[in-house]
Amino acid sequence: MNFLNLPSLLYLLPLAAIPLIIHLLNKKFPKVLMFSNISFIKKSLSERSKLFRLRHIIMVILRTIAILLLILCFLMPMWNKFGAEDKEEEAGRFVYIILDHSISMYAEHQGNRPASNATIEIEKIIHSLSNDDAVNLYLAGDTVTRCFPRASKQHAELLAFLKNRPDGKGTAHIETAKNLAARDINKVAKPAEIFIVSDFQRENWTMVNLENIPKQTRVFYVDTALKDRSNRAILDIELTQSVVLANSSLSGSVRIANYSNQTYKDNLEVLINNEQSQIYKFEIPPQSVGLIPIEEWVGGAGLHQIKLSITPDGMPQDNQYFLTVDARDKEEILLLTDLDYQIDHANYILGAAINPFKDQSGSLVTKVLPSNSLSEVQLTGIQKVIISGIYPLTDETAELLMRFMEVNGGRVVYFMEGIDDIKSIQKLHALSDQTMPFLPDRLLNAKNLSNGRIQLLKGDFNSGFLQTFAKEHRQSLGKIDFYRYFQSRPTGNGEVLLNFSDGTPAMGVNYVGGGQFLLCNFSAAENASNLASRNFFPIWIQQIIEQLDPREIRQDFYSLGEPMAIEIWRSDMKQNQFLDPNMEPINVDTQGINDERMLIRFSPAEVGHYQLYKGQRLKVSLPVNVTRKESNLLKLDKSKLPTSTEVTGYVVTGAQAYDDIKEGKNIFHYFLIGCLIFLIIEMFLFQYFKRLSRI
Repeated sequence: MNFLNLPSLLYLLPLAAIPLIIHLLNKKFPKVLMFSNISFIKKSLSERSKLFRLRHIIMVILRTIAILLLILCFLMPMWNKFGAEDKEEEAGRFVYIILDHSISMYAEHQGNRPASNATIEIEKIIHSLSNDDAVNLYLAGDTVTRCFPRASKQHAELLAFLKNRPDGKGTAHIETAKNLAARDINKVAKPAEIFIVSDFQRENWTMVNLENIPKQTRVFYVDTALKDRSNRAILDIELTQSVVLANSSLSGSVRIANYSNQTYKDNLEVLINNEQSQIYKFEIPPQSVGLIPIEEWVGGAGLHQIKLSITPDGMPQDNQYFLTVDARDKEEILLLTDLDYQIDHANYILGAAINPFKDQSGSLVTKVLPSNSLSEVQLTGIQKVIISGIYPLTDETAELLMRFMEVNGGRVVYFMEGIDDIKSIQKLHALSDQTMPFLPDRLLNAKNLSNGRIQLLKGDFNSGFLQTFAKEHRQSLGKIDFYRYFQSRPTGNGEVLLNFSDGTPAMGVNYVGGGQFLLCNFSAAENASNLASRNFFPIWIQQIIEQLDPREIRQDFYSLGEPMAIEIWRSDMKQNQFLDPNMEPINVDTQGINDERMLIRFSPAEVGHYQLYKGQRLKVSLPVNVTRKESNLLKLDKSKLPTSTEVTGYVVTGAQAYDDIKEGKNIFHYFLIGCLIFLIIEMFLFQYFKRLSRI
């Protein structure tokens, strides 16, 4: 408890002695009574009783307590709230305000926004401060911006900074802002207060904690969320093909969220290159996400800009979704091999099966590369890698292949050729023990096999990799003889698709991160099997390539508000400028990488395509969208707001709460009531003693 007018105690305290002084004066000047009858004798006897002798002391105590309580009223007593301690003599407070500056704070409903509520609440906080209080404001967006380098007493300048802030574009990095505020508090080495002003949208608060907040720091949560938090949004699109070929169809599923309590009926519009438009009707139940299948025709080779849109609502940025599709004349398949590209080797046979046309006129083109030459540059633009006849993989190549699958979503088909493959498979398995569907033990050849060969016994013909042998074509598998294979054991990961007659796995598949790994326990070489002589072999290989990763593929995009950094050719940038979605030039930071490549950096200010043209040809198209987690406006349960063993968070709002934080709760009226109670007790006792004196 604090007393705001404590210095006045020296002047008011002597008043508490008034009852005692009156009592003492009454004792020095006794009252003389003349009596002629027995009543005065009775009165004299009653006054000699023990209770009556103490009456003056009791009355003095009651009156003194009443005056003390009245004095305390004038001292303005304040009860400490929100974990505050008794104030010591110090020059002002240190107040740090963290403002959620995410795009969800600017979602509008019936003319109001959480950001507007936040401005009002922060103004109330500032108005509750005294001139000696230092304050700082942190805008927690994709980057954290401070109003001052350190806490300042320039309150008016902070309010101007608050009102002139731009709208938030991306995600709020509350944790980063909190860490920065904690570091600033440690510099002043004094107790401080942190106000976190937010709509407490769930996704922004999943990683926030108070563990590194300095001791004795009070944390206050100021909720500015609107009552209506409904929103509709296009979250993303998942395509069914990793490579889009020119003059072909583009198919996929658009994910649309209905974060409201009403069924959502609307139209999805698909616009390609600002020319082609198609409408898809849909209906999504309340508080759910729907997948809307689409299929569109794309034109010739090159970049195609696609815009998806639904009816705008309070957050129109996520009612649009942008993607860029690079349509290719051909899909390039990387064939990794260390054998000579000769007609009797498996690598040549596989290459011919991928593209059997002499003039390479097919849609698939084979790029042959030795395993030790594999690099990030060689994998640029590659989605599928076929391995056949390689030396043991180096650590660098194995790690590169694993990243290609896990991170880039690449697909790898491994045909086991010789004894070196055991080492390579084990090395890949060591990097991730969930990669291999089966592991090879030892190589068997015609000398170890009865009749010098082995055949397939069973398979999972529901798999897309075995569609070639569906139904009546299943008997074709019985015509394949294998002269060399590996004794292997299943790992329990993925799925075994084919088995040899002795039960050994012949083909298995597994998902690795975002990619896929298909392991074949055989080779296409003429001395390993008769696969190459079968007329269905090229069809099967192309079917395998087509079926690689049948799952839907999510399209990458850049997030609104986040800094972008991309590599481009210097020649493309020469005498050209990047354009924003409105076709207006934007300023970019450039950094040279080498004589041919350069790095471009900029921060997108709105959703859409950021593009670079060279003449009339579109060279670069970067889609920018709202981060999908910003679309769900449902807020975190207040009971789950972060706390720690050292720091407790309090939910507050309103001017009265901020005044209570500063000075505590005014409780002078309780002292005044106490004063009246003691005066009433004194009055009743006085009357009681007066009646006794008359007996």
